Amino acid sequence: METARFRLRKKAAYALPDICCVCGSPAGRGQIKVYGSSWLSPRLVTLLFPLCEACEAAFNRVSQRRRAGCGYGTVAVALLLVGWVVTFFLGKGEPGHPATGVGMWLLVAAGAVIVAGLLYAAVFPLFISRQELEAYRRVVRAVRIESCNPPGLFGDGDVVIRFAYEPFAALFRKQNERDLLEIRKAR
Repeated sequence: METARFRLRKKAAYALPDICCVCGSPAGRGQIKVYGSSWLSPRLVTLLFPLCEACEAAFNRVSQRRRAGCGYGTVAVALLLVGWVVTFFLGKGEPGHPATGVGMWLLVAAGAVIVAGLLYAAVFPLFISRQELEAYRRVVRAVRIESCNPPGLFGDGDVVIRFAYEPFAALFRKQNERDLLEIRKAR
């Protein structure tokens, strides 16, 4: 893995190689978003890197299933909690009121959905083939923002990016030499 450190200017554009950051195939229209933040600033740094069609498909297959599970669970919990609040006000918080009993069942159901969601997250990798999971992990681990310092009063700021695919890192370095502060090989 190679780490490239480059200056990050406000609205700065950086050149990207026309190859996939994961495998080196010709880049398609797909991109992977890589996020970084700093405790010095509440702003989130988002960088986009190119993916080929195969790597994009591998990433999307797993991430869409994961997002769907999280999305359905979140909507179910939100609806159950809204129902609980409504029944609480209908029952005026009185323990003997039928609406309060229904509200308690809704609260228990919301807790059950949360537990089911946690179990889904733990068991999710078991429902994916080993090849799909490895392809997904290669994409996720291809580029990582290790640290970033936002632009401030005394400097332009910088970001440290780690690339798993060395040919992409070498091309990235060559195309962005003006902005590089430091280059080092990772251990």
